[in-house]
Amino acid sequence: MSSEGKAETKLLPETVPPEASELAKFCERHDVGLVVYDSISQPVQAWFLSRASFPARAALYRVWLGRAEVLAKQYKMAILALNHATRDPVFPERCVHWGGAPVSYSFKFSLCLEGYEGRIPTSHLDKCLNKELAENAPVESLRAVWIYRHPTYPPYGACVLLKLNQDGIFTC
Repeated sequence: MSSEGKAETKLLPETVPPEASELAKFCERHDVGLVVYDSISQPVQAWFLSRASFPARAALYRVWLGRAEVLAKQYKMAILALNHATRDPVFPERCVHWGGAPVSYSFKFSLCLEGYEGRIPTSHLDKCLNKELAENAPVESLRAVWIYRHPTYPPYGACVLLKLNQDGIFTC
């Protein structure tokens, strides 16, 4: 952080390359096939809480996710990141994922989890691949997993309903 309040992200010359990091050593030792970041936005939100430095945030995400991609390729593993999203109060159907383009474009698939109060809109049920789940379950126990970014579906082009209860998570 400069004296003018400008935040910049720079890799120091002595930064450990991703393939020699402690995470890489752990992945190799334990044959890791999946890494989950829960949440990918929380550490960055905590650092940039009151700072509107979008370029610095974007640079931080690019460094972090670029290093993760190197590990994913090296160990043939998947990376799953949970992210926060905000809804536009004027257009509630518009969901914006926190972190912008560096986060969005670092992942091949993006999904959006949505809960319901009262009832599920018919326009949502029409796009659900397992809408029969809504017939017998209380709406408060249902969540929809929406396709947000996918090679063949448009954003919010399809969803799968999940039923949550004390016995687990169900799709049928």
